[in-house]
This record gives sequence, C-alpha cells and structure tokens, in this order.
Amino acid sequence: VAAAYRQSGIPCDGLHIDVDFQDNYRTFTHSEIKFPNAAALLAKLHAQGFKCSTNITPLLTDNGMDEKGDTTVYSQRQDILKMGGLIYGTYVGQGPSGTLFVGGVNYGMNFHGFNPYRYPPLKPNEYGNTALQASGNYPDLGRADVREAWGRQYAHLIQDLGMDMIWQDMMCPALDSTKFPYNTFPLTLMVHDGLGYAPNGACHNAYALFLAKATWEGLRRLRPDRRNFIIARGGFAGIQRYCALWTGDSASSWDFLAINLPEVLNLGLSGVPLSGCDIGGFAKGSASVGESIYGPGFVHGGVTNYELLTRWMHLGAFLPWYRNHYDGYNKQFQEPYNYGEPVPTHCRKYVELRYRMLQIHYDAVYEWTQTGMPPARALFLNDPSDLQVYNHLGDQFFVGRDFLVAPILFPAQQQNPPIATRSVYLPNTAAWYAFKDNMAPLDTAVPAGTHIPNWEAGLDQVPIYIRAGAILPMRSRVEQYVGQLSENPLEITVYPGPDRDYTIYLDDGITTRAENNGEYRTTRIRQTSQGTARTIAIQRLINSYTPPERYMLVRILYDPTAPSLPASVSVNGDALPEVGSVGQLAHRAGDAFAQDPGTRSLIVKVMDDRPSIRIAVGPTEGEDNMRDSFDKEFDSP
Repeated sequence: VAAAYRQSGIPCDGLHIDVDFQDNYRTFTHSEIKFPNAAALLAKLHAQGFKCSTNITPLLTDNGMDEKGDTTVYSQRQDILKMGGLIYGTYVGQGPSGTLFVGGVNYGMNFHGFNPYRYPPLKPNEYGNTALQASGNYPDLGRADVREAWGRQYAHLIQDLGMDMIWQDMMCPALDSTKFPYNTFPLTLMVHDGLGYAPNGACHNAYALFLAKATWEGLRRLRPDRRNFIIARGGFAGIQRYCALWTGDSASSWDFLAINLPEVLNLGLSGVPLSGCDIGGFAKGSASVGESIYGPGFVHGGVTNYELLTRWMHLGAFLPWYRNHYDGYNKQFQEPYNYGEPVPTHCRKYVELRYRMLQIHYDAVYEWTQTGMPPARALFLNDPSDLQVYNHLGDQFFVGRDFLVAPILFPAQQQNPPIATRSVYLPNTAAWYAFKDNMAPLDTAVPAGTHIPNWEAGLDQVPIYIRAGAILPMRSRVEQYVGQLSENPLEITVYPGPDRDYTIYLDDGITTRAENNGEYRTTRIRQTSQGTARTIAIQRLINSYTPPERYMLVRILYDPTAPSLPASVSVNGDALPEVGSVGQLAHRAGDAFAQDPGTRSLIVKVMDDRPSIRIAVGPTEGEDNMRDSFDKEFDSP
C-alpha cells in the first residue's frame, strides 16, 4: 500500500494498522509472527514519509494464550491488575464484588480463512469461518492512578517501535452486541466517575473522555518534546483537548456520504475542530459492487462504487480529518489507485489541492484556538445575517472564512459520464469568484446573494467559490507528504475586492516548542485598494520562529473587467525588476516580479528577511497619499 501510493503520485501521510497488528488481541502489543521486525518496518515507512498508527481499545483480554497458542504473561494487563485498577462486577444495590467484570468485543468474521493467521483458541466453524472475538477486562479510568498506569502501557509502541499516532477505538466502551444489550457496560455496573463510584448509566459518556485523557497524558510523558496525535471514535465535552474524532464505521452508501458533512459541521459547532468520516465507507453498503468472494489470502468484490468513492474523496479533501478506511475482511480494495482511470486522476486532483491548502487549514485551527471558530464552518457562522444560508446547512460549507465548497453528495442525474447538477447559493455579504486554482483567468465576479440553480459538475469538478478580497496562502509545490521538500514557499493569492486582512500561523509542526517556549510566528497580511492601485502589506506580529523557506510569492489576481496589468511594482518603496516569466522567479536572487497574462495576475517574489514588507502595485499617481493612509491603519493594533 505504501509503495503503491508513492507510485501513483497520490499524496499520503498516514497509514493505520488495525488490531491485527497485536499479538492475539493483546492491547499495547505487536505480533512477532505478522510483523517480526516491526521497528524496522516503521523506520522504513518513516523514511518514505509515512506516519503510522495502530488501533487501541480499552479491552485488556483475559485470554492467557499468545498468538502461538502458548500460555504467556500479558504484562500490560498484569500491571493494571496488580494495582487493582480493573473494573469489578459490582452493581447498584449490591456489595463489593471480588470478581472482575468480563466484557468482550466482536471484530467480525474471518470468512474461509481469508486471514491465514491464528487467534488461539478461536477456531473455524463447520463452514470454515472464524468469529473474531475477544473477552476481557476494562480499566477503571475514572481513577487518576489508573489513567497514569494506562498511559505507561504505550511505552512499547511509542518508544520501542516508534509508532507516531494512536487510533483510539471502542471508547464507550463498545461491547459485543450479541452479549450485551446496550452494546456497552451494563447501566447498573459501578464505575469510578472521577469523584467516586456511580452507576455507568449516570456517567457513561465520561468513560471515553477519561480514556482519551489517559492516552494523551501517557503519550506526553513518554514523548514530552513531540506533539502527539490521537484519532478517536467517541468522547464527551472536553474531548477536543486530547483528540480528533472520526464519525464511526460508516457504510458505502450515498446516505452516509450525505450525512458526513453535517456531522463534521455539528462537531465543529460543539467545540471539536478536527473531525471526519471513513472516506468511501468502512462497511459494505447499498453502493458496494459485487458480492464478496473469499478464499485463503484473498477477498474479491464488495468494492465501493467508483462514483461514490470519487465524490467522497472530493468532500473529504476539504474536511479537517481525511482518511480512506474500509473493512479489508469484506472489501477487495478501496484505495483510489486500485480503480481504473479516470478515478485516480480525479481523486489525485483534489488530494493535491488539499496538500497545497494545508496552510489554510493550519491557520484555521490556530484561529480556533483564539476564537472557537471551527475550521470547517456552516455557512451561518461566517454570514449569519443572510437568511438564505440557512437553506444550505448540510450541503455547503466554508473552509475558514472565504473558501466556499458546495460538494456533490448524491448520484449524478446524467451517467456515462456522470454529470451531477445541483444548486449553489452565494451569501449576500460579498461578491464571489469561481475558484480557478490560478490555472486560468478569473471569470467576472458573481454578485452577492446569487442563487445558481443548475451547476453542472463532472466527476472531476467540485463547485468552489472565493469571497471577493480574500487572501489565500497555499504551498507553491505539491508534496507527496508533508516535509518532503526542504523548502516549499508559500504562494499567497490576493483576490480583487474590498480591503481585507488575514493571519498566517507558522511553527515547526512537530515539536512542543510552540506551546512550551512560544516558538511560533504570526504574520498579518492586509490588502488595500485605491482606484487601480493595490497595496499588500505583510507584517510579523509574533516573530519567535523562522521557517525554512527563504522567500514567499504573492500572486495578485485581477478582475477581467480591470484594465491591463500594471507594469510597476515596488517593495518598501523600491521599484522591483521584472523577469520574463513566472518560472524565472525561483532562480532570481532577491525581490522581483513577473506578469502572468494567462491568469491575469502579477506574481511578486519577496525575500522573507524583513519583519515588515509593503508591496505597492499600480500607477504612481496618488500612491504617496495611499501609502500614508495605509501606514496609519496598518501600524494600529
């Protein structure tokens, strides 16, 4: 899979290994049979730019057998058992029990030996199918000492193997529904709620929060100088302190695609900034193609319909959390490169756009830390006074403030090839430009409050509009993974329109130095227009981090109704030399600019060696007056 992603040219940063990574469902362990050189494997993946995670549930199996069928010590469970940290079978109205509560999980079915590895003592039934189940005990995570002990158990994965992330699953905890009627702890089971013992029914939601907190604090102790990332399936108020969320095991159907967006928007409104769905659906659904056929080492069929997968990949490219996740026991494949063309090309287009947009996502998360505004926003968060936006609560959204996405969430009305037609509404607070990704000139601005009734989208298209005056910082080059290039300069695109500003946030993206030492940079970008003259000012506000990039590019777009491109550009009052083409800017020493007639834009290269940069473009008449008024405004807080 790792090699195929790199060969296909579809950018990818994360790989997730499910519970089959473990030694016979022993949480915190790894299988020496399936992954005999796990540390070396992860190191190899790291060298290819991948960050890896594995699935961790709160189950501590009571099965004494390891994957070889030998009775061996399960040290992580023993550590918590010896301290009395497991939940006992004590129920409301009963005295303390000396017997541990025994729960269990159901991981599905291994049909016809598709997975050839053993899970002793599990054996296939008369049809050759093995029910993948595990029973066991659960930590009493309301207790601080148990949370501390739980966190210690990650040492093998984090320190010995070099695992990067944790995939926190079954958090409620989810129990085998065939044995537990509520699919979780009995409601009368007594558990610690953080203050004392209470029935699970009175404090059920807190268990997932305690689990996330225990994991986050444990990782922080094991690896204090590096940021840790946890993707979780459940939570409670406050979960955003520890985890991002995914919305559970969706199925491959258009209904699940349609609810993906409102789920993420609602989580954002609930204080959780980072969330997403299983792209393409985890389980088989109404849009799965072909019956699944099983045999030793293979499964054929059960593949998600190509149109659904493509549209889901498109939507996910603009949401905070983006993971293609599916049940490999029942589906032959779901990676976009395994489909025939044009699916890989149509998916790659928007994955590449996402990678170039990562600075916009990062800035939006920083804004969330300051204001609570989520990165993925329902329309009314940015334009609450426009009553028409409330008719599009679940089918349009913003990335940040100015990037409006109207994804296709339904099957195309026209097939062969699929062309979907949908309505798009543009809020009445601004004019809007159709997004061209700087590949073509802007169309004439669409007036504020326009309703487009029939936007036709082929399978390579997503309706996207940019607010007039927007400032969008994007990486100038596509990387196959974050950090592939030693330098990847920002290209800051400035759209025509009213005066606006934007804040860029930069840090090293890996360590805890920004949090602990204040090592980060915020930069305010402001554009002001006066007639045909435009000024873009770039000023560092907090300047405690230096990025590796030596320069930045500022692309100034012009409306098609504007006169010809101006030929004069100055930086901090000094006229810039013009080079013959945009491609020459990267090789030009120092500040310079180029015209790009094909997109009706100017691209200005400025060296990032000054705390304050003023780019002035256009006629000189009246420029001094504009500069004076701009200075007064820009120097104000």
